[in-house]
Amino acid sequence: MKVTVKYYAKYREFTGKMQDEFEFDKITLQEIIEKIGEIYPKIGKEQINLIALNGRFVKDLKTEIKNGDTISLFPPVSGG
Repeated sequence: MKVTVKYYAKYREFTGKMQDEFEFDKITLQEIIEKIGEIYPKIGKEQINLIALNGRFVKDLKTEIKNGDTISLFPPVSGG
């Protein structure tokens, strides 16, 4: 199945890309995040703050991904 992963803020700097497309067999959100951490070690060292699946924020990393899903990854942010 095809999955699109979009990167925001400093994750774009870490990857040098706005997004990647991956092909996986059956996989969960947690497993995808782990694979991205292996490909991009700087992301792997970070705590991913917000994760959106098809435009909706999710917290359950055991969520199974389906063909055509889009995952958006947002790093921790602070403001003042």
